[in-house]
Amino acid sequence: MNSQNTEENVVPPSTPPPVLGQTPKRKLPILLILGTVGGLVLVLALAVGVRYFLSGQNMSKDKPVEITWWGITLESAAVAPILGEYEKKNNVKVVYVKQDAQDYRDRLKSSLEKDKGPDIYEIHNTWAPMFSAELSPLPATVILPDAYKKNFYPVVSRDLVLGSSFAGIPLNFDGLALFTNTAMFDEKQVLPPKDWNELTALAKTFTTRDENRRITRAGVALGETENVNYWEDVLSLMILQSKINPDDPDTTAAVDVLNTFLSFVGEDGYWDNSLPNSLTAFSRGQVAMYIAPASEAFEVIKANPGLAFKISPVPQLPKLNNNLQDVNFASYQVESVSNKSKHQKEAWEFLNFITSTSVLPVLQTNQKIAGGEVFLPSRVDLAGNYTSDPVLGVYSQEAATADSSYLSANTNDGSLGINSKFSRIYKNALGEALKNESAENIFKDLKDGIGQVLASYSTSKTKK
Repeated sequence: MNSQNTEENVVPPSTPPPVLGQTPKRKLPILLILGTVGGLVLVLALAVGVRYFLSGQNMSKDKPVEITWWGITLESAAVAPILGEYEKKNNVKVVYVKQDAQDYRDRLKSSLEKDKGPDIYEIHNTWAPMFSAELSPLPATVILPDAYKKNFYPVVSRDLVLGSSFAGIPLNFDGLALFTNTAMFDEKQVLPPKDWNELTALAKTFTTRDENRRITRAGVALGETENVNYWEDVLSLMILQSKINPDDPDTTAAVDVLNTFLSFVGEDGYWDNSLPNSLTAFSRGQVAMYIAPASEAFEVIKANPGLAFKISPVPQLPKLNNNLQDVNFASYQVESVSNKSKHQKEAWEFLNFITSTSVLPVLQTNQKIAGGEVFLPSRVDLAGNYTSDPVLGVYSQEAATADSSYLSANTNDGSLGINSKFSRIYKNALGEALKNESAENIFKDLKDGIGQVLASYSTSKTKK
């Protein structure tokens, strides 16, 4: 009110006096001018507000969409710089929460069922049946199916089918390769074996025993389930190479593979349960050969940085025709989106970004700097970057001919997960074979056990 009174009651000194006989021109009161302008501003503001309302836009559009991401592979320090840049450019904030690997699958499933789960979550490539009620299909508007099949290894498109789409985007890729003790092989002047016959012969050559017939140096860490890491993966590999489906063993030939697996132990075997864990034994130089994933190779390096060892492709079945394709094993992590997320579109767009050819290698480098598990990126078009890598090179070469099964180790699926159930079924079958049970009984128990497990999921899956 004070400013109004000043304007109306005080005549500025520069105003000329009124001329006699003329009617002075009236000035519009400043209050009227201000009122008119204010009214126009109000009308414009209302118009803008109505426009935003009708178009469905939020007036606070600068507030970023927030997405929560659960994972067990990546270190927070490896992800943080990438997430920060993504938020600046896309107005989408991604909050990464690194989970404890122990019983991760149980906690994730429980959270999703209570509608308290994350928008994005990491799963193993074999977990799709366990999350059939929570998976959002990858939209073709983000990645076309043909582009997906081209970008990732063939096994990915087979593993992650979800209707006409896919259940997630793979982050890393791992499999199996053969570790050989360099000093032992140099001493014998032999090369790593290319097939199982050569491996068996070399295992016999390398194995030494004391006067009590106890193994003092093992030829190969294989044939046991108690002290051999990743025995499930190796047994799966042997079954797959025999053209048998581990998830649906429809022939008693599977029993022959079980007996072959067990042939590496026993009175004249090359490994036994008195030896330390396979990782420990190989790190100490107590075993000549060991079949394991890339993640295990880095554990060997940590345990004994001075140990010289070579990584070679896993043995194949002897081939009469060299044109026959190799069969390798795959085990990898996948990033999926919850179908209960309010931001599914943004979540999928982010996953497409972080698994792109420009970002995934940066993430891999960040992971290495952060001291996390070093991984082979999942994309086919990045394989050439790692062919000369002393650890990852062999795995990148094998990935194109890899297959997978539910008989897979160290997936953190909990005691009631599909991988743990398959492990118990096959372990029981191996026990029966060791007791010389009839092949018919072993095969029946194996088939019945697997059938019950697959039937317990709403989306039962038998591969190929």
